[in-house]
Amino acid sequence: MPTLNSISAAIAGTCQEQRKLLNKLLRELEIEASEHTVHQARTSIRRLRVLMELVPDALRDKPYTHVLRELKCLADTLGKKREFDVSWAQGLRVGLIVLNP
Repeated sequence: MPTLNSISAAIAGTCQEQRKLLNKLLRELEIEASEHTVHQARTSIRRLRVLMELVPDALRDKPYTHVLRELKCLADTLGKKREFDVSWAQGLRVGLIVLNP
């Protein structure tokens, strides 16, 4: 049966993996904010936030809550980018349909 320490270690390891992936994706976003990279970054942020929510309240400190707030802000910003991309693509399809009935 898993112990609390082994579960904590597994969560910490998965958080590390997601953090590394997110850092890589953020570097890619600085070069080109493709729809795929935005989607991958949003997914990574969502996974990291869920993992961080598993940490008991007693272990949360100011830096911890700051990171959660920063991740939410980043997720909101990337969400707006994603909404724009979807709206733009839909607008193009509508425009093409109007131009080529």
